[in-house]
This record gives sequence, structure tokens and C-alpha cells, in this order.
Amino acid sequence: MRLLLPLGLLALVGILILLLIYIIKPNFQQKLISSTYIWKLSLKFKKRKIPISKLRNILLVACQVLIITAISLILSKTVWVLKEQITQPEVVLIIDSSASMRTGDEVSSRYIRAVDKAVKEANKTFDRDGIVSVIVTGGENTYLSERAYKENRDQVISEMDALLTGDTSCTYGSVDMSAAVAMTDRVLTVNPNAKIYLYTDSTYAGLSDNISLVNVAEEEEWNAAILDATATYEDNYYTFRVEVACYGRDKDLTLRLTVNGANAESSEDTAAGDRSWKVTVPCMNDGVYTAIFKYVPAEEEQAFLDTLDDTTVFYNIPVGSAEGQDERVYAYQSVFVTIDERDSMPQDNAFSLYGGLKETVKVQYYSSGTDPKTGASLGPNIFFQQALAAIQKIYANRWNIEITEAKKGNPYATEGFDFYIFEHEMPTKLPADGVVFLADPMSAPADAGFEVNGYVDCNGQSVFLTSETSHPILSGMTPTNISVSRYTRLKVNDTAYTGLLSYGADPLLLVKNEKEARVAVMPFSLHYSNLPLLVDFPLLINNLFGYFFPTTVDSMAIEAGEDVSLNCRGEELTVSDGVNKTTFNTFPASMRLYVPGSYTVSQTTYAGKDVVETIYVRMPRAESNIFAQEGAIRSPYYEIDESDYYADVLLYIACALVALLTLEWYLQHRESSL
Repeated sequence: MRLLLPLGLLALVGILILLLIYIIKPNFQQKLISSTYIWKLSLKFKKRKIPISKLRNILLVACQVLIITAISLILSKTVWVLKEQITQPEVVLIIDSSASMRTGDEVSSRYIRAVDKAVKEANKTFDRDGIVSVIVTGGENTYLSERAYKENRDQVISEMDALLTGDTSCTYGSVDMSAAVAMTDRVLTVNPNAKIYLYTDSTYAGLSDNISLVNVAEEEEWNAAILDATATYEDNYYTFRVEVACYGRDKDLTLRLTVNGANAESSEDTAAGDRSWKVTVPCMNDGVYTAIFKYVPAEEEQAFLDTLDDTTVFYNIPVGSAEGQDERVYAYQSVFVTIDERDSMPQDNAFSLYGGLKETVKVQYYSSGTDPKTGASLGPNIFFQQALAAIQKIYANRWNIEITEAKKGNPYATEGFDFYIFEHEMPTKLPADGVVFLADPMSAPADAGFEVNGYVDCNGQSVFLTSETSHPILSGMTPTNISVSRYTRLKVNDTAYTGLLSYGADPLLLVKNEKEARVAVMPFSLHYSNLPLLVDFPLLINNLFGYFFPTTVDSMAIEAGEDVSLNCRGEELTVSDGVNKTTFNTFPASMRLYVPGSYTVSQTTYAGKDVVETIYVRMPRAESNIFAQEGAIRSPYYEIDESDYYADVLLYIACALVALLTLEWYLQHRESSL
């Protein structure tokens, strides 16, 4: 036990006073009593076999002494000791390793300065026999060392020095500083007196009192940055937009955009020429400015300029150069954007764009046959034609969709296409090199995995469909709104099919996606359904494309440290930076790329087509602002709570005091009753 208020022990002086009272107290009193009382009293004592008066007196004195002792312990705030308070100095050193910490010159960077200052603080704490913890931020914040004592000084300092070796010690991405600060809870729960030092280049709107901010930024530093770049396919040609900024200095930036392999037919087209243009962008007050490289006819240029604000610089791509060359771009192998400046952070002075060579997706639509009920001749359906035209436009930035319509009476192809649509009349065998959509099959291809068992006529009445399962092909659709008045009854033999829509026990939309066959079956005609009148039909065609031709990556330019979702149209996909390769065979897959640069994503589709795409990993645009001010960090907030160290025993002493007072009263009562 421990006394939090030792002065309370002065109450023990009461014991001395008690003893003094007993010493000076007279042993007898002069009283006049009757002889009868003395006779009765003598008889009472005579009958007792064991005299207890002396024992009672001893107990009475002991109770009174213990009562005074209990009162003294209460005044002294007596507690049980749960754990000892740490009196040694203790620090937690948090080192910011976000991309902006790379700012600096050839000799030193902010990250180097942060590590050096943290090492000095660690040595200073160890010299005082203190305790040191080090947290390094990054993709995953980690403890480099946790509550290390003086005996571990060499190991801790060695590990901190090692932070300056290797290119990836300081990241190229953003960090979660709030999460890093929250990790100090593990130290503060042991020692709330620990001091936190945050080595960073940012300022914060608010910090806890126990955090000391050590800003390693230098006033003369500045950064010219390319924040983003995009290429948009507009009016059959590409328009390039580049966002730039200059932080810490007002400056006119020279921006150069180079198109490599302009209008190339393929990635191997070495005869394709290059384009190179440059503009001057005046940057002021840390603002974001946009440079637009776009072809606008001369008669429309002024009207276009009137739509731009003061933060936009426009470059009109010429139709013909001095040599008479048309510089407009409808395809490219890559685009390289640079800023010709020597600033404090060169990592964001360049940007690459890919995706200018669109993959060609060949679509064949074949519709023919005779209505078995009316005998009417069937042909191409305008709803299919319009839906395919819409798909061609929607995916113009990503695919070069070539649509071939096999006319009635002309033979249809069963190879050489990526997507086949057969309506009414079916091929004798399914094409093996593409996705096949069978609409209103009047017969079943030999290897289709189902049989046609006649027609179900609803006698002019429409029945509504129900959804069998949640599936990407049904995304955005409302199956209960779709009605049919006649459909083909199928007997499905292949268990690989998944039923999506049905009426009763009859499947009305089936899908199969395997290496051997990628098939969708819709066993009813648009002539006997309200589907073509609903938005669900173009959604269905769009979803079929999205399901069977998934986007490999969501964007061709992603931020370092950002999760990337990967999809594949085959069994395997490989991501390579030119040196290292990572292979995936379960999709959708996810990976995180930490180092800026170009990465090649390659796959072989189920149809045997080799598809190679290139993505660019860039620094997060927020990291380019090297003098950014962040929001408040609320944690950690700890107050020293004595209950963490001591357990109060006041209740127990008070109970003992009550018991002693009761016993003392009883003994006094017994004595006075004699």
C-alpha cells in the first residue's frame, strides 16, 4: 500500500493522547453507596469462574487505538499500488515519409533532415536514461522500435540510420498521419507522460498539447508540378488537358507535351511520327492552372476562347505545319508531358499518358428466319442496331468497335469476331473465338448445352419475369418490369449455365462464362416483349459488354499507394515494371503500386488474343503542395488518472472503522452495566 497524503499520519498523535488519558485517569472514585449494593456486587464476582474485566479493558483500549489508526489512514489517502509511475523521460518519434518529404536539393531533403533530427532526439533521451519509440509512416504505419531502453540504443540508432538507405525509404505516396499519431496509444496507455515529436513538412490546424511539431520545410524551397493530365477523344481527335501549379513561388512555367507514335496503327508501328508542342503557363499564388491542347477550327477559335477563364492556357493544334503536315491526333502510342524547371521536387515534373491505341472489338450481328406462328420473314432488328450504335459511342475512348451486320441471304461468320449476336436463326455450331449472344433461338447449336422444346404462347397475355440471382448483367435493370407474351422453352443440359431471369420454371435469360464457351441466351423475341421499349434493353447490351469485356484497370493513370482493381478476359494477367513481374489468376484482383513509373499489364484472352496495356503510376497530386496545411489531429488525448496506478481502499477502511466503533460501543456498554 501507499499513502498519497502522508501528513494524515499526524492523526496518530491521538494514540499518545489516548494513552496519556489512561495514565492520568484515577483508578477509583469516592462515592457513597449502600452496603447492600456492595454485597450484591461481591456475589456477582464470586459466581464468575473466569474474570474478564482485565481482558475487556485491553480490548477496549485496542479498539480505540485501531479507531484512531483507521481515521489516520483515511486522512492519508491510503491506496493499493497497481503499477509504478514511470519517472524516466520517454518520447515517441513520428517520422513523416510522404512523397512531399522528398523535397530538397542534391545534398539534403526534408526526409533526411527529419531522420537526422529524430536521431538526435533519440540520443538525447537515451543520454538521460530515457525510453524511445519510433513510428515510421507509410502505406502501413509501423513501429520501428517500441519503448526501447538505453541498453538498446545501438540497435535503435542503427535502424533509424537505415531509413536513409534505399530509394523507397521515403514513400512516393500519401500517409495517414492521424492513424500514425493514434498508434501512440500503445505507449501512452503505459506512460501518459510520454512526449510525442512529429517530424513533418506540413502544418496542422490543431494538435494535442502533448505533441511537439518539428517542421523540416525550408522557406526557400519551391515546386513546379504537373498535377494531372488527360486525353479525351472528341470529334474524332484527341484533346489533351494538363493541370499544373507552382508552390512557394510565382513563375511562368514552360510546359512541353510530346505525342509519341502519333496516329500509329499499333504499338509496333515504327513509322508513326511524333508531335511536340509547348506553352507558357503563368502560375501565381499557388493556384492550379490548366493547359489545353486541342484542335479548334479557326472560325470557332475566338468563341472557344471566350468560354475559358483566366486560369486556362489554350494551344490550338494546327491542321498543317510549315511542311503542310496535319498535327491532329486520332491515335497515339504514348504522351509525355514535362516542365522545364529545376525546382526543389523534380519527381512531379513529368507525366505519361497511355491508352491512345484502342483495342479493336469486332462485332457481328446476324438476324434472319421465319416466324413459326405467322410465317412472316424476320430480319435485322432496329433495337439491336441502335443499342450497338450506342455501345460504339459509349466505349469510343476505350475500344474501336467495328460492327458488321450479316445481311439476310448472306453467309454469317463463325470465326474472326469478338462478339457474335445471332437472332432467330442459329448457327449449327457455336463460334469458339468470341462471346456469343443467342436471342430467340429457333434451334439449338450442336454444342450450345441446351435443347429447344417448342414455344410457350401466353394467348396474347403478357407475363412478367422474375430475377433468379444478383448478377452484373442485371445491374441497373428492373426484371419485374419486363414482360413477354411468347417464349421458347429450353431444356438446359449444361450445368455451367447460370439462370438470371425466368418465368415459373422456364429460364428466360442464361449466361455461361468459361474458357471453352462464353454464351448468353435470351429465349424470347423482342417482337413479343416490352423489353425493347424499356431502358433495360440498352442496359442489358451494355452490361453484356461490361461482363464479357471487363476493363482491365479503371484508369490508365493512378496514384502511388492507391489500390488498383484488375480484371482479366482470360485465365492469367501479369503486371510488370520491366524488372519485376506479378501474376494474378483470380479476378477481380487488387494490388497496390508504390513507385511512380510505367507498368505493363498483359493477358491472353480466352479467344487467344494477346492484349497489352500500359498504366502510369504518379505521385498523389496533394503531395505536390509542399507547403500544405492539414486539418486538426484530435488524438491522442490523455490525462494522468490515478486510478490507472492506484486502487482506492477507502471503503474497506471505512467499513473496518464502523466495525471498530460498534465493538468499542459494546465494550463500553458492558463495562457501564456492571
